[in-house]
Amino acid sequence: MIKISTESSDEYYLDAIDAENNGNLEKALELAEKAVKIDPEHSDAWWMISTLLIPKKERPTLINASRSLNACKRVIKLQPNHIDAWIRGGRILSDELGMYDPALEWRHERRKVDSTDSQAVIETVALLADLGLYHQSLDELQRVWDPGMKQLNFEQQKHK
Repeated sequence: MIKISTESSDEYYLDAIDAENNGNLEKALELAEKAVKIDPEHSDAWWMISTLLIPKKERPTLINASRSLNACKRVIKLQPNHIDAWIRGGRILSDELGMYDPALEWRHERRKVDSTDSQAVIETVALLADLGLYHQSLDELQRVWDPGMKQLNFEQQKHK
């Protein structure tokens, strides 16, 4: 016998928001995971999962960093222009998982989606410099001033 759930993914997601607002992050994560189990295309719930797996004041475990990255990938699959998912995914790859080549490829893929995204260029420049590839970093930095590139302001940088 098949049991039909009377709970909707949106109800679980809204309950997850309430749990997060009340400081119960484990419950929020559990509820958000239930939401995506019912509706695998619930991008807001996937984004919440990614967010909840990355602690605000400490480094995530490798497992949680990997899970958060996978949630970012799901968000991007559903919303290719979700800039925050692109930024977080790239940073998880480089900063948390130490996977520099995949992080460069990640940023390259972002620029295929939006070739005017100067944030992706700046993150690529920083990663290349971290790897000691200074000449490539300088060449890449020149793209920020290409015609049509989105210009960042201080508030955008501070928000990330």
